[in-house]
Formats: sequence, C-alpha cells, structure tokens
Amino acid sequence: MGGLPLIGVQISVGATGRGTLPGSLTRAQLARLCFPSSMKPPGIEMESLVVNPGRLVSARLDRRAVCVEFVFAEPGDFVVGARPRPVLPEFAAFYASTGGAATWGPCLTQGFFVAVGPGGTIIEVQPGLGVYVQVCANGVLGYHPELAGTGYEIQPVLASAWVRDESGRYVDPDPPVRIAGAGRYFPQTGHNVSGPLLTTFQALGGAAVLGYPITEALTGAPGFTDQYFQHFKLRLNDATREVTIRPVGREFMAMLTANRQAGADFP
Repeated sequence: MGGLPLIGVQISVGATGRGTLPGSLTRAQLARLCFPSSMKPPGIEMESLVVNPGRLVSARLDRRAVCVEFVFAEPGDFVVGARPRPVLPEFAAFYASTGGAATWGPCLTQGFFVAVGPGGTIIEVQPGLGVYVQVCANGVLGYHPELAGTGYEIQPVLASAWVRDESGRYVDPDPPVRIAGAGRYFPQTGHNVSGPLLTTFQALGGAAVLGYPITEALTGAPGFTDQYFQHFKLRLNDATREVTIRPVGREFMAMLTANRQAGADFP
C-alpha cells in the first residue's frame, strides 16, 4: 500500500465488513468500520478523512468512536488517513520563506494547541493554553501571539526531541562533545555538523529553520546516517551521499496519539 497514512488505522475487511472473506468480489461493496476516537490524532477533522484503497462515503463521531463507511472493490487491508490541509494564515509567510513544501512537506492538520504535560510528555491542550501549532510532514510550526511584532512570533516546535530513532528510543539531546576536525561546531548545543549534512543544513536555512544539532551524526537504518536537529531530522544515504529530510511531523503526530491513548491529561 503506497504512501504513509496520516492516521495509520489499519483494518481488514471482507465483503460484509465483518471479517476477511476468501476470493475476489464481483462488485463494489459498502463497509462500515469504527475505531476509538483516541486513535484519531489532534487537528484532523472528520471531513478530511480518507480510506486507502477505497472511496469514503461518510465519517462521523459515534459516541467515543469514529465510524467510517466506504466502498471497496476487493477484500483486504485498508488504512484510514487524511488529506493534506492548507497552510494556516498565521504560518503562510514563514512557511513560504523557509522553503515551503520542499522543506516542510504538506501540512497535515488544522491548528490546535499543545503543551508539555506530566512527565515531560507533549499533549494536546485546551484552546488558549500552550502553543498554537500546525503539523507538517517534516516539522511542526508554532505560533506565539504574545511575541507579535518581534519577528519571533512564528517558531518551529522542538519536535525532534520527542520522536523515536531507528532503535525505538526517544531522541533526547546528547551531551556536548569536543570540536571535530572538520565541519562546523555549534557551541549552543555542543555538536558538530559536517560533509553533506552540513551542506544541506546550510541550504535549508541553517539554525533559523532546522534549529541547532542535538546529536552527532549517528547510524540510522542500514546504509544511512542520521542527524537530529531541534526542529528536523536529516538522513544521509551512505552510498549516494544524498541527504533527505525525514518526516518528523508524522512521527510527532503518532507520539501525540500514543500519549492520548496512554491517558495523558491536560497539564
């Protein structure tokens, strides 16, 4: 199944919507499936939901569940996702001036509020509390109205410190290290950036966009080298030397959903 779903609720369904049936269908069928509303990430409205591969007919809240009806042509696995959203007016100028979709990827949500909750977790909070954010595929934009007119009202959220690395651990900032012989050392966080990672870092706008490095370059998936910054994660292909931006925003959404399901409360 192509693409990375924005919600990631995977379901298996047969011709009746009540289990998997063998064989192929002779005509399109209608299925109705429900999942707990806690599995729907914040900032995603019912009208933006989609089902892949299938055609969504309706989506609504039914008590504490999200129920979707959709038409499918073959039984199998389906993923509930959401359409990308327009960039909110608060973030439009900053988004465009820092590379737009090439840097941030498509925006995944409407605006909502987040804050640091119990145990240092990031959770959704009631409107007016915390920071107003919009999540894009590669990072999280934050709006601070109290700083209006200072040039700092739009600040990327320190999203990468709350996402997981290839081993499944949360990426806490590493302790400072010594200045390396090559590349550039950032005393603000005590880490070095060099080679193609440094070239990409500078091309994307440097610390003003990516934030400062919070790790050294480290081994990622086989054949790749990763480096985490305050706002973004870069990945170097060891063979081709090509650098890409990883989808920290999507991982941030998954983390928020996991915190909600774990019962994290408003701070």
